[in-house]
Amino acid sequence: MRILRAKAVRKHLRFYKLIFNIKAPYHVIVDGNFIFAALKHKFDVKHRLEALLQDDVQLYILQSSLDELLSVGEKAAAAVDFARSCCELIRDNSSNQDSRTPIVQFLEGVVREGKRRYFFASQDDVLRSLVKNLPGIPTIYFNKVTLVLEAPSTASQNFTAEV
Repeated sequence: MRILRAKAVRKHLRFYKLIFNIKAPYHVIVDGNFIFAALKHKFDVKHRLEALLQDDVQLYILQSSLDELLSVGEKAAAAVDFARSCCELIRDNSSNQDSRTPIVQFLEGVVREGKRRYFFASQDDVLRSLVKNLPGIPTIYFNKVTLVLEAPSTASQNFTAEV
């Protein structure tokens, strides 16, 4: 990892540790798009996330994301195998009547409860923009083949001003 990028990641991690008490081992929720993109570029997700976050990482996937991968079919078979073997499954009780995505519903519940803090890794720009409205949830994505930890969102920075 380049020096300036590593320095920015340490700065962002320090912010989340001080304000939201996010500590290692880091819990990362991945979605199907993220896994599919990682396997497309042929690299080890867990190893690369550990290199980015500079500590141990535990991977999680929501049941709804796994169902989405299963519905794609044979094209996403490798992503389904990775999700089943390397990620812990989180059973989400999402209602189909709600207009929000199950991941956003789950993360809103996490923010309300405040028990465990998660990182969120996705390639979906719309989903990442929805998650940015939630304070205290760092987002990760690929820029070509480089993992990027986004800067703290305005919701997180406004939460800091309130505290």
